[in-house]
Amino acid sequence: MANKKPDGLILRNGWWYVQKQVRYGDQRVFLREATGSRERAAAEAYRDRRIVEIMEELRNPKPIPIQSERSFQDAAVEYVLSLERRGKNPERAIYAIKSFDPFIGHLPLSHVHQGALGTFEADCRDNGLSSGTVARAYVVVVSVLNHAARVLRDGPEPWLKTAVPRIVAPDWDDRRQPYRLTWNEQDRLIAALEKPRRQHLIAPVLFGLWTGTRQGEITGFRWAWEQRCEGLPRFAVWRIPAEVRKGSACKTVSQQEDRYLVANAAARSIIEVQSGVVDDELVFPGPRGGGEMYRITNNGWRSAWTEAGLPKDGYVAGVHNLRHTFTERLAETGTSMDLIKRVLGHESGGVTARYTGPMIRQMLDAVELVTRENVTVPRAVVTQITTQEKKKAG
Repeated sequence: MANKKPDGLILRNGWWYVQKQVRYGDQRVFLREATGSRERAAAEAYRDRRIVEIMEELRNPKPIPIQSERSFQDAAVEYVLSLERRGKNPERAIYAIKSFDPFIGHLPLSHVHQGALGTFEADCRDNGLSSGTVARAYVVVVSVLNHAARVLRDGPEPWLKTAVPRIVAPDWDDRRQPYRLTWNEQDRLIAALEKPRRQHLIAPVLFGLWTGTRQGEITGFRWAWEQRCEGLPRFAVWRIPAEVRKGSACKTVSQQEDRYLVANAAARSIIEVQSGVVDDELVFPGPRGGGEMYRITNNGWRSAWTEAGLPKDGYVAGVHNLRHTFTERLAETGTSMDLIKRVLGHESGGVTARYTGPMIRQMLDAVELVTRENVTVPRAVVTQITTQEKKKAG
């Protein structure tokens, strides 16, 4: 009898382990753990002590502590994850959250309101940020609060039990307007971009000026997006996927639609030159001849804008000016506002209704009206491509 196997104990490599099922009414607990002992008697004592402890816990369970109110930071993390699950780019939301997290991230959700954002607002103004920047941040704040009130739950209870407060952005009368480039100013800007370490920006900037394409669409512009259309020139029609184009923040990628971009003769001449770039995917690769550009409005762009003598005070100095310039030039040709919206990719109606064959031809005819005599591709673009080819070959 002395050698009888002990109940609920197993000997492994000289050490005793507990493997025991503890029952109390309908409740069961599987006890699996090391006793920390080589001696059988000590292991049995450990087993018995743990069974008593577990039985006591089953008889007198501790009340589940009430979940303290979730913080704004907790909800912000969940909001970003929801954007990613829906196929939305969370980059802007993350940027905004990082800016106001030191001020409200630690607060319970019910404590986030207009008054709680006063310090953040004052800090933004002290650091020279515009009221537009604050307004965009507030959009994210409200989105996080709505997500906490309508989606996030602890059991049946929403994370935010109170109504989502109204948060009004400040107006410091500092809104900057987009700047429309004249042809002469465009030439000065391109000349300033011909300097070393800026030349890779010339082709995408010219393409933006001739198509009104957004920065994110240009930096990710791919050869695979070309659509061959019977009766239309090569490189005239491109289909930009929904995950790239700017769309409604309230829609998932599957709910949004692709858009067609039409390229006039000047834009096609830029693409034809870019076809000499040794890159199988990107039409406008990065400065080293490979990989996607992060953005166009980098230090080289800002320096070129200043050297070209273009205004900064009161005006946007970013790449949106390219889109604004193209839009103004297109409007001056007498093109209807509805057709301009279609060319620029503004959401209106279904993709089938907007992009039939006749509509695409009508869009192309409209953008062909934006012309300039003696349109040529600057030599710097060709030089840059030659340099990239040498780097690839080497």
